[in-house]
Amino acid sequence: MTKKILLALTALAALTLSFSSCKKDNKGGNGNNPKTDVKLRVEPKEVKVMVGKTAELTVAVEPADTKYTFESANADIATVSDKGVITGVKVGKTVISVKAGDVTKTADVEVIDAGNLDESRFIGTSDEKGYIAPFYIVEAEKIPDLKEVIKAANESKGWTFDEEFTMKNGGKGLDYVAPNDGKSYTDNRIIGEVVYYFFPDKDGNFIMAFMKGSFDEDKVQKAVDGDEEAQQLLFGVAAAYGFDKELGGGTLEGGAPCLVAYNMDQFPEGPYEMMVRSGKTDDGKYYVMLQILQRAPQAQSSLAQRTPMMPEIKFAPSHMLISNR
Repeated sequence: MTKKILLALTALAALTLSFSSCKKDNKGGNGNNPKTDVKLRVEPKEVKVMVGKTAELTVAVEPADTKYTFESANADIATVSDKGVITGVKVGKTVISVKAGDVTKTADVEVIDAGNLDESRFIGTSDEKGYIAPFYIVEAEKIPDLKEVIKAANESKGWTFDEEFTMKNGGKGLDYVAPNDGKSYTDNRIIGEVVYYFFPDKDGNFIMAFMKGSFDEDKVQKAVDGDEEAQQLLFGVAAAYGFDKELGGGTLEGGAPCLVAYNMDQFPEGPYEMMVRSGKTDDGKYYVMLQILQRAPQAQSSLAQRTPMMPEIKFAPSHMLISNR
């Protein structure tokens, strides 16, 4: 938990995602409200929910005392309560309508099961030795709306859901770990923990993965300084998860060393950046964290200085990574 809290306070990247919605309405009081303009906002506009699981719509109306109702176009696919809680009934697609006055807004709902997960949204190609365990990528602003989908997806690849935790700044995290006995990991995975961070305003959401090994020296600093072995190790892991373009290194605005690599073509919403940084344990060792954001190489980031790097990448994880647990 120490890593997660430290991370959340120090690792918020500059990523502003706007989330907008639209709606329409139903119960107008037979003309009792003369020409009162009703404003209605419904989020999210697209919902994925597992069979037998729930997701919730958020509704904002003006005037605040305006009544509104929910209706499912097909209750055999998904039902919706008078509080906006959607329950997946069976696999399929339907539409939830929210009505306030004479305004109506809709949300598209897709009900899925674990067997229908979109395999194209996993990063990492499974290898025979089990070093690489794929995990699921969702658009950052959708993390809180797709918690059940993320859980089903990651568990299908062998990850274990540990907890949903809350931080002092109001943010939350969904924590997934590789199987372990509480003291040492019991499998070979290079990445031992993945956390999906999300915040009340949905700005600054991101995904963070942690390598399992710890080191006596700062591998990220060594890579930035040109050490070929460190570059090969860290860029090799990034490449194994699909981040093998626009490689670079430099320093963050606070002076900390950092590597960056990009996954340019996998996701329809655009490129994703992996920012590789280091942290320090209580006993003075260094660990490596991989922050994943939807961001293109040319976008503004917290990198104060960046130098292109072109090491020859061959994924060959060091013995240290899988044995130093």
